Amino acid sequence: LGHIPHKNWDKEYIETFSKDIALDLVAEKEKLGIKIVAAESKNYALADQPNNIIPDFFPATLKANEVLNAINLQKDPSAMTMLVDEHKLLNIVETLKANFGDKITVGVWGGKNPILELSPKGVNKAKGVDFLAKTYNIDKKNIIAFGDEHNDASMIDYAGWGVVMQNGTDKLKSLANDITEYDNEHDGLARYLEDYLKLA
Repeated sequence: LGHIPHKNWDKEYIETFSKDIALDLVAEKEKLGIKIVAAESKNYALADQPNNIIPDFFPATLKANEVLNAINLQKDPSAMTMLVDEHKLLNIVETLKANFGDKITVGVWGGKNPILELSPKGVNKAKGVDFLAKTYNIDKKNIIAFGDEHNDASMIDYAGWGVVMQNGTDKLKSLANDITEYDNEHDGLARYLEDYLKLA
């Protein structure tokens, strides 16, 4: 999904995958080892249950129209996020690829929480950055990208200067041109840009 919030943008775009995949995963979640399933697009964000497992990510409370079910999910999602059993993560990834691999890309966040991200086949963060670069005629060498999880890898690799946060995963750090001195909780990105762009 590429858009400017609360504004009309003539370059706006959205790629989606079938809502049937989301509903199938909700139906099979216990069998697979999925704890929470969320689906979203431009105008909605739904979850199958309130979150009492990890703070500050999935919603802690849900109104009736925010529950992920066949009634509320009327349009195909642009992304899904799932918290899964860490001991079953690899099996879940393989099952998703085997059943839906021609329709979706399965991403593993790689941080302390076992989270999977589903997007339409071939969609990743680099694709979004590339769209902006081409739309605004920006050379890759003039792009700085910041990331901290595995799902940032394509973007870090694409950018002319890929920076990984101090709290980023080791796998992502291996791709970085640089690593911030401070982490996400201590204004790591802002401090890095102040120094890099000589703003301070």
